[in-house]
Amino acid sequence: LVLNPFLDDAVLDIRFDSDVGLRSQPAVVIPARRVVAVDITEEVPVASRVSAIIDVVAGSVAVSRLQVIDSETRSGLAVTPASADAAPVWYLPTVRRGARDDVITVVNPSMTETAEVDLEIVADGDLQFDPIELTVRPGRSVAVALADEVRLDGASVFSVVARSLTGLPIAVMNESSLPFGDGPVSNFSATVGADVASTRWIVPIESADGVMVIYNPSTTTIATASVSVITGGEPVLIAKVEVGPGRRAEVRADELGADRPIAIVESTSAVVVGREIADVSVHALPVAIVAGAPVSVVD
Repeated sequence: LVLNPFLDDAVLDIRFDSDVGLRSQPAVVIPARRVVAVDITEEVPVASRVSAIIDVVAGSVAVSRLQVIDSETRSGLAVTPASADAAPVWYLPTVRRGARDDVITVVNPSMTETAEVDLEIVADGDLQFDPIELTVRPGRSVAVALADEVRLDGASVFSVVARSLTGLPIAVMNESSLPFGDGPVSNFSATVGADVASTRWIVPIESADGVMVIYNPSTTTIATASVSVITGGEPVLIAKVEVGPGRRAEVRADELGADRPIAIVESTSAVVVGREIADVSVHALPVAIVAGAPVSVVD
């Protein structure tokens, strides 16, 4: 879905990378003050996996991906904003293996340089894992099904840092399937990562079973995060959470003392906050809302 909110037409060049090769759709015109739907199934009909890179030749647009899953094993509708920029480091705070089937996709938008990328696994406790090493060719993407990574045996809940080793900008997405009840069908959701940290985040939980994850990307500094809840008036401090360098901490919605709470996280150093929303028929993994100065590089 491409939105052009302005008074002049916009022009796009779209590149598709799929498991059947590359395909281009040049000079796509998005009329002024219109929304245009580009049907990926029609453009790349025989592919089972597709990534898109959009170059805006003229004008400015906003882009999101709408994906409908309706099969014997998975069901759901996910609307995910596209990454407006690539970055050398991306954070995925809420990742699981076992209870969920998560697939991380790394896209290299460069048409000339190969990206060498490490997926760093940040697990709880004393668990440590070697990073998943990826080579992503120019203009291509690589998808990693975490369920197939035997090196992660023993890890069920963790965060992932996708790091481009040469600093070449990349984009990252996590697609996730969560079993629905006791049946064979899984709910589907997708989220892009966060490419910045901040000292202040707004976190709508929107589910009694929701989970908030605070990840500290610093390698040297302990982050002390104050978690407050908005209950109709001024924010009420609920807890202070200490997160060590390169560590993560979880706060469950039922610990916040409010139904479907809106939390505010204020930290002594820049952190990344994500959330997992799980309800009867809802599964979502959105990153929280940056409410302070964004920090793109954390020492």
